[in-house]
Amino acid sequence: MTDDNGFTYRYAIRRPDGELIPQPKSSYLSGLFGLPNAVADGNARPRTWDAREQAEAALRDIQAEAASIGITSWLGRVEQQLCTPFTVTDPAEHFADEIQQWLQGGAA
Repeated sequence: MTDDNGFTYRYAIRRPDGELIPQPKSSYLSGLFGLPNAVADGNARPRTWDAREQAEAALRDIQAEAASIGITSWLGRVEQQLCTPFTVTDPAEHFADEIQQWLQGGAA
């Protein structure tokens, strides 16, 4: 979701063990509870949502699923990540061009 300043936020769910819930590659529950074979390569990217409401709804679903198997207090939480806007050019490259122009006496 983008705010008034043009920044984008992503949301993820942090498990009680401190890890972010990964993109599922096998069963949904195995990834949630960190069971073996949840992720084939071990380097899975975190599952993210574009809106906080979506992540909170997913967290409620996880807590309800955990409760259905006897875990009454699954203490995961929603985490927010700030994603800055992409830029078309590299500012350092532009700065170097300005310095070169100045050294050649082109800047007034």
